Amino acid sequence: MTYRSFFFILMVLSCNIFCYAEGNIVILNGPPCAGKSTTATELQKLVPGSQIIRLDAVLKEAIIKLGIKFGLFTVDNLRGPDNKYGYNGLSHFIQYVCEHHTCTDEEFKELNDLRLKPFKEIVALAEKGITVIFDGVVAQSNDYLSECIDMLRGNNVIFILLYLPFEATAKRYAQSQRKKHGILHVFGYNYPWFYRIREKESEPVLEKLSYQKIISIIQNLDQSIPFILREQCIKEVVDRFELQENSQVELTPRMNYDLIINVQELSAENCAKIIVEHLHKDKSEISIFFENIMLPRPSIINTLKIVPKLSPKYLEFDSKL
Repeated sequence: MTYRSFFFILMVLSCNIFCYAEGNIVILNGPPCAGKSTTATELQKLVPGSQIIRLDAVLKEAIIKLGIKFGLFTVDNLRGPDNKYGYNGLSHFIQYVCEHHTCTDEEFKELNDLRLKPFKEIVALAEKGITVIFDGVVAQSNDYLSECIDMLRGNNVIFILLYLPFEATAKRYAQSQRKKHGILHVFGYNYPWFYRIREKESEPVLEKLSYQKIISIIQNLDQSIPFILREQCIKEVVDRFELQENSQVELTPRMNYDLIINVQELSAENCAKIIVEHLHKDKSEISIFFENIMLPRPSIINTLKIVPKLSPKYLEFDSKL
């Protein structure tokens, strides 16, 4: 065993003790295809005793229980009588409930509290001294973000952005066969929640792109995606980033992070090792995560009504892709 290998093993072991004692909360943030889930799995291997809270899994379990409680689902049919919404996501479920069930005030509160359920579990585990790895998104809206911050305040949080360049995101999306997310959801809606045009010299530049490059990437994203959807996505991205023709684009993070990792050339295992090194550092300062209150929304928020896949017509069209 080389000295370098011995040192790394010693660092990981000491970090494990530190992580367990402090009950760290590691938030992995980033748009679809950035590698949050695989990185979370690799990180858990390096931090024994840690637990992963996956946003989708927690919400899916809670949605099934509530759907059955409201009489909308049964044990044999977890998608509801119209077989369209089911538990495809929290937004879908809330819309489904509003269309098919008259909620009492108590039920309505329970429905809206669903989005905070993962963070309640995170806090409960952290209070027991367990390091929690959160695989999900915390940047969907101002109210949601502020509530998450309030719930986690007082805990030792490490807020991490897994950054993947625009073109690399397009390639991963095309290779992942995750078309159920929809091209508009990935680029028109989700991507601008994480990145914006750089305004100040002090802000980090993650990526420089030309207007023409962005258009070209989307146009050539995946020829199996109907041309009209690609054109709509271009319009959405251009409007959200307020792009001008022939302009040069410098993207910067929309939020403040303790650590930003460009994952394009890194494996999930190497990303996890970088995070472990960060965990090992002396963290005497409060996480920058708590400075993200009053996050401005992406521009032109109603260009395509945000998530067109909520429409049953869009869902039917999307399912044929």
